[in-house]
Amino acid sequence: MGNFHVERRLERARELAGPIARLAGVQAIVVAGSVGRGYADAYSDIEIPIFWDALPTAAVRHDLVAQIGGRFLYGYDGPAQEDQLMIDGLQVDLWHVTVAEEEATLDRVVGQLSTAAGDLHALDTLCSCVPLHGQALIDGWKRRAAVVPQELWVRVVQEHLNQCGLNDLALLALRDNPTAFAEGLARLHESIFRVLQGLNRRYFTTLKWLYPTLDQLAIVPAGADRRFRSAYGVPYAESIEVSRLILDDVIQLVEEHLPEVDTRRVKSRMAYVRATF
Repeated sequence: MGNFHVERRLERARELAGPIARLAGVQAIVVAGSVGRGYADAYSDIEIPIFWDALPTAAVRHDLVAQIGGRFLYGYDGPAQEDQLMIDGLQVDLWHVTVAEEEATLDRVVGQLSTAAGDLHALDTLCSCVPLHGQALIDGWKRRAAVVPQELWVRVVQEHLNQCGLNDLALLALRDNPTAFAEGLARLHESIFRVLQGLNRRYFTTLKWLYPTLDQLAIVPAGADRRFRSAYGVPYAESIEVSRLILDDVIQLVEEHLPEVDTRRVKSRMAYVRATF
């Protein structure tokens, strides 16, 4: 059985794409976010990136919003190049991007091996989106994004594995700072998540999609979903131990599947907890 929330929003996105596609300079339109990934629920909006020859003027953007029967949810914000709208009780976000900007992002990642979060997330959005207009252009971009040198994934895994460690969490626990501890725990888990994505040759999906993405990864610690969840709402020591065990398993997976990565630094970081004096 299909996802009703995805199907409903995808149908609405196709309706909205019709008048948008007729505007001068529009080369492609896609639906992204939870709808494109097939994760949408009753609370999901519709994210619609529009790829233009040149960015639309304020007048064009206002006219477009009027044509599709929308109103600005928080007011017009020109520099943001994103129009957050309310249309028939449903939030719809239009993203304005030029064809040249998207191709430059592809060049940075595929050609120059950029590991910048924004670049990798942009390609994750591209790979998961559903074309509504200009399918040939989008399909060509998707093919380019699918062929990436192994070195990119080595860089991603090395970069984020080197950021993993337990010392900061231990200090925050000793100082009984639950707010900073929660922030640090989420930051550690994001680093681990990004290691797993790189290990599986997947572009960067934000923590918003942590759990459904874990279900799709082939190389992942056993019971990862349950184990990540179990680190929250428990005593500090238990949370740290859960994270340590997950990280131990991830290091083993890296050594097995991507031996080019040097794991010595993360092992040193895991072994060190600052002593009192």
